[in-house]
Amino acid sequence: MQKFGIQSNGFILCSVTNSYCLMHRSDFAFSVLPIYVKCDIPFNVVTFTTLIRGLFSENKVKDAIELFKKVVMENICEPNQLLYGTIMNGLSKRGHTQKTLSLLLLMEQRNIKPDIFKYSIVADALCKDGNLDAASNLLNGMKQKGILQDIVTYS
Repeated sequence: MQKFGIQSNGFILCSVTNSYCLMHRSDFAFSVLPIYVKCDIPFNVVTFTTLIRGLFSENKVKDAIELFKKVVMENICEPNQLLYGTIMNGLSKRGHTQKTLSLLLLMEQRNIKPDIFKYSIVADALCKDGNLDAASNLLNGMKQKGILQDIVTYS
């Protein structure tokens, strides 16, 4: 694209990253990141959400976790509901229930109010693990926090 004079921007680079991830080539997707730096384009949460989703689709759980930690610890971009949901969903589908629950608690500590969908991911993981008491406690906590009232707004 650069050879043809087409300027790179965040939208194009994120689209390329997503395409590589959909082809299960997260290694190629990571090769796009230096272009952000070279073109002085700021990283965004969508790019890292896409990369993490791509890593999970290739069953690279450890790499997905490490990337998430790096994004959060180095403040590369501001994690949002979508990024947390992506990592929580990927972890829960691979049986990492406690890590999923820990992320829910981390969201709350960082003043990112988890929505009904994040709680649903955790509740589903707890139920699949046979931990119905913890799922029930989570549901009761949701009631106390007024999270269940959010269902009306999504309906």
